Amino acid sequence: MLSVDVIYLSDKDDFRKEYTSNKNKNVEYSYELLSFDKRELNKYKAIYNELKGSELKSDYPKVYLKDRVYSRYNNEYISVFKNKKVGEIVNFRVPLKNGNRFDFKNIKMQVAGFINTKNLGALILSKGLIGGAYIEPNELNKVLGYKRYNTVYFNSTGSEDMTIKKLREAIGNEYQYKNFFEEFKSGDGEKQVSFEIFTNMIYTVTISVFTILSSLKIIFSMRKREDHIINCVGASKRRMKKMYMKEGIKYGIISSLITASIALYGVIEEYMYMKKIFSNTILYINYYRVLIFSLVPFMIFVVCYYIAINKKEENGRT
Repeated sequence: MLSVDVIYLSDKDDFRKEYTSNKNKNVEYSYELLSFDKRELNKYKAIYNELKGSELKSDYPKVYLKDRVYSRYNNEYISVFKNKKVGEIVNFRVPLKNGNRFDFKNIKMQVAGFINTKNLGALILSKGLIGGAYIEPNELNKVLGYKRYNTVYFNSTGSEDMTIKKLREAIGNEYQYKNFFEEFKSGDGEKQVSFEIFTNMIYTVTISVFTILSSLKIIFSMRKREDHIINCVGASKRRMKKMYMKEGIKYGIISSLITASIALYGVIEEYMYMKKIFSNTILYINYYRVLIFSLVPFMIFVVCYYIAINKKEENGRT
């Protein structure tokens, strides 16, 4: 499979508002131009409204446009084009090799059909966040002037050894490949990610603790008169301390519920997308991650209130 980054040249009437809000004429949009065996697309029923026979123009390369892209904002696929029809001519700016450099050239192509992005996702396991066009290998060879492939897609449910064997069958022994996941585990990648996560958590917790403690100090200072009245009516220091701790627990629960809602939204959003791709597979929601995220703000509030109350008592004695 060959993947080429190209530019789609459009006018203001090409795209829907959901896809872009840019209304200028002759706007350039980043696109993916992908080439692989058309039989794979047909196997997943990804092509529809395909041109046949006399409607095809031999003067232009044939492309299939993705009809939708995946939107992370509303967790669904949104339409790309307003009223694009098969048989129309579209303009792409394609990088062509010129000696030791690449020059961009505007090339007109005919829309030979559309790609169902949702069905395509089951083939290449891609969320399809940007627009894309698909072209058959022989057509792309005519456009580029040479033949090359830089990406191999295949699905494997076997072991890692079986996957590597299948990869070798696809690319042959004369080509090399990189196992990025293995490099990530054996190198410093995993340690670096863990370190970044740990550092960000420490930074966030530290800032939160200092912010809450400073706020509580101001609040307790403003409540001195209120505390004095409560003492006069017979409330003991122990009872007042218990009252403030209940307040801290209440705010901790509220913050935990807000955090849990945000974390649960992200988990369910990812689950819904994966369910669309792996519709025949049993998937599970990671509630453990939501629980961990929700406990952190609760513990921060309780600890901060405990420290602030003890500090308040010490200041009261002095």
